Amino acid sequence: MKVALVVYRYSETHGGVERYVSDFRRALTRRGHEVHILTARGNPPEGAGDTFHVLGAAGGYAPLRWISFDRRAAKFLARNRFDLVHGFSRTTHQDIYRIGGGSHWEYLKQTHPSMATAWGRLRQRWDPRNAVALSLEAKTFAPGGAHLYTCISEKCRREIQEAYGVASERMVVIYNGVDPSRFHFGLRERVRSKVRSDFSIGSDEFLALFVGSGFERKGLKFALEALALVQKDRPVKCFVIGGGVQSRYRRLVRELKLGGRVFFLGHRTNVQDFYAAGDALLFPTLYEPFGTVVLEAMATGVPSITSREAGAAEVLTDGVDSAILHDPTNPDEIAARLRPWLDPARLAPLRDAALATAARFSIEANVDRTIEVYQRVLAEKGATARA
Repeated sequence: MKVALVVYRYSETHGGVERYVSDFRRALTRRGHEVHILTARGNPPEGAGDTFHVLGAAGGYAPLRWISFDRRAAKFLARNRFDLVHGFSRTTHQDIYRIGGGSHWEYLKQTHPSMATAWGRLRQRWDPRNAVALSLEAKTFAPGGAHLYTCISEKCRREIQEAYGVASERMVVIYNGVDPSRFHFGLRERVRSKVRSDFSIGSDEFLALFVGSGFERKGLKFALEALALVQKDRPVKCFVIGGGVQSRYRRLVRELKLGGRVFFLGHRTNVQDFYAAGDALLFPTLYEPFGTVVLEAMATGVPSITSREAGAAEVLTDGVDSAILHDPTNPDEIAARLRPWLDPARLAPLRDAALATAARFSIEANVDRTIEVYQRVLAEKGATARA
């Protein structure tokens, strides 16, 4: 099968859609498919050769680049034949579109306080970035925008249906998966001691993790406040990994008297090593269509405390392999769920259950489901052509 994967930015190291597309490309290639990447920018993966196409995007302003890339991708696809075109970004010409972030309007509602007022909503809608994003999104979900849509969670599916009225039979939920060759329990034996030693963290010290860019939306403030609450029970240290403005949170660390206990590490390409060094992932996100970091952590034996606002909560069992928060903005609740985990004897069964859950959601399982969608689309397109 000759497949085109269309993504605005391609990266082998960044998280989110970039990491997913790189993992997905490798998995499809291993199965013998001819996989082409169409992207505005990015470095070609090893061995990609002439299957990696940097189309670029005109204009220095993001909305213009998005429009430009969509048009360039459409022209490229008109000149080159593929069995299937699979879109991952704000594009409007594909057979299958992976919905990886819910609706843009819901994202704005959950992340911009100004959306609470009519004037604030109007201002956000007039903002050129939002106007273009919403326009492209509307075209993507209009009739002809794609033959089928895959959603990374039921939460994601509901948002799109409510916003655009896409028929249920055109939407398939396929949960994200992780690469078990990269995220696995064996890392704990190989790198755990070294990573901890590099930061002077003892083998018996409890180490929490916070992973993800967009600190405000993902609840870093509430995670830090919860850590301050549990210090009197047992001293806890924390790695904060991901991009974001750190100055505000460094001040908060000082105010909470967590100095020397919280390490801001920025973006790390070897994030799996830091998972292996940790004991629990704190991910009290306020809005997250899925949250693959939860599965990545669990695949390395690190149970997660997350919120019902994360799509990943749909595949977890509260109190068995994870802790699911009712209110991610409540540090007392986060602390209450974390305290029992400070006891190694109580953490061990959670770790085992987390490993078992993560094993069900590998990238290969994700590809299996996606290929089923591919086959369905090919069959329906063939039936249409014969009619």
